Amino acid sequence: MANIKRFLILYVVGYMIIATGINMIFGPPSMSAEYLAEYKGDHDFYLEATKNSEYKRWKQRPDLIADTDGKLQNYIVFVDEYEAREAFQEEEDRLHIYTLLFEFFNAGMVVVLVGALAKGPVVKLVDGMIASMRETLDETATVCATAAERLDAAEHKIAGLDEDLAGYAELVKERIEHIRRDAALLTGQSLSRFNKEVENRKHNEETKARQQLKEIAVDAAIAQLLEKFKSNGCDEHNQALVAQFVAELEKSS
Repeated sequence: MANIKRFLILYVVGYMIIATGINMIFGPPSMSAEYLAEYKGDHDFYLEATKNSEYKRWKQRPDLIADTDGKLQNYIVFVDEYEAREAFQEEEDRLHIYTLLFEFFNAGMVVVLVGALAKGPVVKLVDGMIASMRETLDETATVCATAAERLDAAEHKIAGLDEDLAGYAELVKERIEHIRRDAALLTGQSLSRFNKEVENRKHNEETKARQQLKEIAVDAAIAQLLEKFKSNGCDEHNQALVAQFVAELEKSS
């Protein structure tokens, strides 16, 4: 607290000394006494003219006020002539330098005051901001690292998935090949059974045909034999024997 009090005292004293020096060298902040002693009447008329409302409107938009009365015209002519004087321009330059010096001086003193009084809080604030930024950067780095790890894990999973898909594709191919072989085998067996059935049916039909031909031949032979016996006039006993023979032959056929 004592340090701050000492600083404030020195600050006020320094401010007063520097401000007084500026005023002594470049002051006062208005027209100097020497200038007013020589041109006070003209300066008062100049102030009256520049503060006149009609003159102000003309000054802002001269193209809108083309027709001026005698008083306004006198103001316009006098102001132009007065501002062209060398003494007035020297006063204006001095006031301009004085204003700039005081503006820079006040700004510098404000910076010194803020820097001295707010150094601790500002440093703490800056340190807090730096710590916050570092924490944010650390969190960002952690998030980036986690994201990179997850990305690597996802890439490994994708690679494993590709391998699994390749294995599944190979299994599917093998399964299709097994089904094709089984289908071919089943088709071959079906064709074999069909051919066998055709052969059996063909054999049965041929057997039936031979049987039928045999029966027809036997019937024809028997008929011829009977005709022969009948034509030769065989006796009844022989006819009975022939009939019995034929009957037994028919049964056996």
